[in-house]
Amino acid sequence: MKVELEIWTLISLLLSFFGFLFAAGRILLTQIEKRFHERFSALEMACYQNVKTASRSERTFLEFRADLPLKYVRREDHIRVQNIIDTKLDTIYNQLSALQSNSKRNKRD
Repeated sequence: MKVELEIWTLISLLLSFFGFLFAAGRILLTQIEKRFHERFSALEMACYQNVKTASRSERTFLEFRADLPLKYVRREDHIRVQNIIDTKLDTIYNQLSALQSNSKRNKRD
């Protein structure tokens, strides 16, 4: 069995084959580019949502920091105030004891 092709037929077949490969490659690259665009769009939206969430969290944290001194007392401050109150109560107790001892002495005399 012999297959005889003329040069122009062979060239046209080769051109058709390479044209088909070029078209298939171009379609494939277009689809890949479309998928990349979809993925990057999704990533961009996710990044935007993360930025929005982060700014909301930062705002909440800053509000918390602003309210913190108004709602809570530091341990050292509480101890200092408690020591002042204890000192004043001890002074009052000592004065009352002195008044009681003076009144007992006055009753004896």
